[in-house]
Amino acid sequence: NKNAIIAGATYDQLNFSFTDTSEKKSLYGLTLQIGYLHYLKQDKWKVLIVALPKLSSDNFMRSKNEFQQGGVILFTHKRRENLAYKFGLYYNSEFFGNYYVPLIGIEWKPRPQIYLYGVVPNNLNLEYKVNSKLYFGLSYINLTQSYRMSGNTFFVRNGDRFWGNIQTKFFLNYYIKKRIMVYAETGYTFFRRYEVYKSHNELSNHYFFSHTSNGALINVGIALRIRLDNKSDSQAKIIF
Repeated sequence: NKNAIIAGATYDQLNFSFTDTSEKKSLYGLTLQIGYLHYLKQDKWKVLIVALPKLSSDNFMRSKNEFQQGGVILFTHKRRENLAYKFGLYYNSEFFGNYYVPLIGIEWKPRPQIYLYGVVPNNLNLEYKVNSKLYFGLSYINLTQSYRMSGNTFFVRNGDRFWGNIQTKFFLNYYIKKRIMVYAETGYTFFRRYEVYKSHNELSNHYFFSHTSNGALINVGIALRIRLDNKSDSQAKIIF
């Protein structure tokens, strides 16, 4: 059958520095992805369940207080060969409290060259296929994260308390081989904040992280991406 066990890992490192001093700080995150995909009712329905344990701090792997537990359950209903709807729930034990996010998504190919897919409020993508090698489009990503600060009960929160950290991007993907793609992204951020909070979510005007603000972004890299044409894509990115 088409049922599958899914496993993966994501490592993030954010580096900060003052322009007028030599002081630097970093934030680290390591997330494991362990899940199961199960098909129901002659492939008209499928359910994805994923556990997302995570370590997140400014001084990696020093304390059990850095640990977060999270997960997602996502149902997909295939209406037609070119259209599917998704709904579900995301949860993570962020350092500012239990964080629940209802999810609504879509996979839609109104034309063979046009592909709209994503799960809001987390991400949404509009892709145009020029040929078998070249794709471009627009992308929206919403990030909400928290990082434990070592030595105390403070934590850093990434993103506005209501809107999160929003990134809007134009992307270009080019396949140099069947499954090897180089990509470039450029765009702008909204509500990009790295604010320090004390316990019980009391905002602290931290001298270092309080200086972050919105700005332009540029990403370039190479990825291993397995395309399943006319179906949802599976991808794993290796960024340099």
